Amino acid sequence: MSVHDYVIANGTGSAVRSDLNNALAAIVSLNSSSTEPSTTYAYQLWADTNTNTLKIRNSANSAWVAISSTGGIGSANLGLAPLASPSFTGTSSFAGNINMTGTGAIDVAAGTAAQRPGTPSAGMIRFNTDDTTFEGYNGSAWGALGGGGGMTSPSSVSPSGLSQVAPEPERERADSGQTVFNINFGGSIVYDTKQAAERAFADRITQLQNVRRRGAPRRSF
Repeated sequence: MSVHDYVIANGTGSAVRSDLNNALAAIVSLNSSSTEPSTTYAYQLWADTNTNTLKIRNSANSAWVAISSTGGIGSANLGLAPLASPSFTGTSSFAGNINMTGTGAIDVAAGTAAQRPGTPSAGMIRFNTDDTTFEGYNGSAWGALGGGGGMTSPSSVSPSGLSQVAPEPERERADSGQTVFNINFGGSIVYDTKQAAERAFADRITQLQNVRRRGAPRRSF
């Protein structure tokens, strides 16, 4: 650990040599010290041993700028994310847009409904392993996203392409063991349980059977 003002003072031969050696020691150790050098220069390097952080002096020689992560000295890549295949922990924030030009995929967070974020924010997307669906948070509630496969909630997109929920009493809630269907009749009502779908289908068949055909007697059941 050594620092130097990088000014070689006049003196005897041995004194000048000692001063030069001290300056070289400061250079090769990147001015390593727990306190900043008393004499500073623009773009000067300083290995801050107090926080184990590598710093550089700015162009105006008015402040130090960290060029490693805090405590990054001794860590791979100075504790910074590598250019290829970086890994992050915690929450990362980006001010601009994220532009992905590859042909792979985004591996989004996956978990049960109970594992949803405790304080979600609008725009969050995750994969719900309970329902095997992608879901998003709209600012007030979680809802299924189209294309997730598996079971869909009553608020999901119907076969007509419109998001619909059948009003009561047409809508009957499914038991946990029932398969949920989204069937659209006439582009207006979604029957979202197996029982309601079967009943609606049977009613529709009955209506078609009772239609009077020209020259044919009316059928009854």
